[in-house]
Amino acid sequence: MKGVRTEKGNTEAEALIAGNDMVEFVPDLQSAIQSVKNIINEGRLTIAEIDEKCTTVLALKRWVNLNDYQPALLKNLTEKLNSPEFEVTNRKLIKNALTVLINDNLLPVQGLDTLRIASLNVGGSEISPFQKMLEKYTDIDHFVISKNATAQDWTNIRIKLKNYNLVILGIQGINVYPASKYGTTDLQRQAVSEVTQSVNTISVFFGNAYAMKHFDKIYYSKGLIVAYQNTDLVQELAAQLVFGAFNARGRLPVTVDKWFKLNDGIDISANKCLGYSIPEEEGISSEFLYRKIDSLANLGLDEKAYPGCQVVVARNGNIIMHKTYGYHTYDKKLKVLETDLYDWASITKVSGPLPAIMKLVDEKKLDVEKPLSDYWPDFKNSNKDGIKISEFLTHQSGIPAGIPIWQMGTDKNGELNPNIFKHQPMDGYHVRVSENLYLKDDFSKMIYDAIRNCEVGEKKYVYSDLSFCIYPEVISRITGVNYEDYLKINFYRPLGATTLTYNPYLHFTLNRIAPTETDNLFRRQNILGFVHDESAAMLGGISGNAGLFGSANDLAKLFQMYLQKGYFGGKRYISEETVNRFIKPRFPENGNRRALGFDKPLLDNKTKSAGNAYPAKGVSSNSFGHSGFTGTFVWVDPDNGLLYIFMSNRVYPTRENSKLFELNIRSGMLQSICDGINRGLN
Repeated sequence: MKGVRTEKGNTEAEALIAGNDMVEFVPDLQSAIQSVKNIINEGRLTIAEIDEKCTTVLALKRWVNLNDYQPALLKNLTEKLNSPEFEVTNRKLIKNALTVLINDNLLPVQGLDTLRIASLNVGGSEISPFQKMLEKYTDIDHFVISKNATAQDWTNIRIKLKNYNLVILGIQGINVYPASKYGTTDLQRQAVSEVTQSVNTISVFFGNAYAMKHFDKIYYSKGLIVAYQNTDLVQELAAQLVFGAFNARGRLPVTVDKWFKLNDGIDISANKCLGYSIPEEEGISSEFLYRKIDSLANLGLDEKAYPGCQVVVARNGNIIMHKTYGYHTYDKKLKVLETDLYDWASITKVSGPLPAIMKLVDEKKLDVEKPLSDYWPDFKNSNKDGIKISEFLTHQSGIPAGIPIWQMGTDKNGELNPNIFKHQPMDGYHVRVSENLYLKDDFSKMIYDAIRNCEVGEKKYVYSDLSFCIYPEVISRITGVNYEDYLKINFYRPLGATTLTYNPYLHFTLNRIAPTETDNLFRRQNILGFVHDESAAMLGGISGNAGLFGSANDLAKLFQMYLQKGYFGGKRYISEETVNRFIKPRFPENGNRRALGFDKPLLDNKTKSAGNAYPAKGVSSNSFGHSGFTGTFVWVDPDNGLLYIFMSNRVYPTRENSKLFELNIRSGMLQSICDGINRGLN
């Protein structure tokens, strides 16, 4: 190193005196040898010390078998060096190296419902892997200020950043060598300086830590993470650390300046949000898992069980697989993307009214062992007076499976009654059922009356939608808050599950939503962005039996919260006691497998053959989940730390398509995942 060369030119000799056993890259070998001889003659180094150094180096060479040197085998070298097993080690090294230098109660980021977040790539040229990973956790608006940006470019971005109460900086474009302040620009440094001094900022520094000394106001950051490198993987893991996916234990290996010194570092504890990893990190072979899932997914495409689908697999809080297959429709114009929204159908039951009911049970505002009529007076003095909520939730209340509610709006010829439906909104007709069909405002009373007056039979397991149509009104009456607002305020927004919504056509572009049926019977149009279920549609798209839409990633957040017994991302949503109560069979003595709202495996599942087990023979009796008529499915297994989600629009273009069930694709995938866990990395 030029920085340590002496005027006498005896750098190598001084290095040996300082303790080095070996010196490399000697520019003048003969001069170096002579300088070593000179210091031996001067008594500053002994022959014994030289022998000790030589012995040490020879021993190290023997330790790595260089005494029996064999040329390295170069065949398949790239594949070997990039094997998943090595990536697991690499991930661990990166996680342990990431160093938090500042934390003003901002890391990990929580309270997502209180934040309006922007990310800024400082020094890059496009939206970075860091930014793309950040958006998996919540809504984030992205900005980029490149190294060659103009002052006006920065002024425009800075004005926009005033609309946010948290800015996450990803500082990139840092050279390895110190020349020209490590290759940084004045504008790059100015951007960091101005943002950190004007708004709550988390800065993540991707590059040589020494370069931080040139960002003289970076210490104004409310959170600062040093990531040391700028690879895609480092960026993705740094983004996960920002939200608390794993612990931070790194320490600074050098002194940068008076602010950041050797061994500085702040410990940050994980907060049980989702992480994103690879199967091997959770003890599963990616080759086995991908081969099995790909095979079944492609079988469904080939047999036209659905035009497209996506699969999410998580274990121990890490999403280890999220793959998409096919298209929105059979004309193959829009590919399925991870961010697409689906009509969840009956998964709504356990994603909409159920978390609200569980919270109200926690707050002792509702008792599921009391009659529903205590909270829904319409049932008083009816044949449903006295039926417990627990009996409705487990589908053994005795009420029928459903009522053809939409037919209540038809005339004697089966045509839509013009006194009930209009093709455009007008006074008294504001309930939007589909793109160009509006329902009479007070029709919901007729629906509730029909449910009140329907027959009641024997109390045995009969899957029914009817009581779930009522729960949104019950929840609103108890809480005094609009049902959908209650869900978004208390669950979806804090979870970062911002795609979860009713009536997605109001909030998202239609190309992000998978279409469902071409309805030739009731609405007589393609159903896109509106709920597929007719009953939910006639309740304005907002019901407890159906109507929720969302992405697979956001559904994973909700069900990971269930899997973690009501806790997620540093926040407790539901007590562990209540979750445990709701996820076990309530009436097994009646042969009813159902829990309070959740579906469960068959009570004798382990005795069944693989083809007759439900949902799969490999799941434990503690597992639970739900399926949806449109082709959706979610299942979690606490015993294996497992979360599995399948999303498809199998009802496009017609609900008559039953190939998804005939091919047993959803259960087959779940069993393959269980097999992968049992096989381990073999």
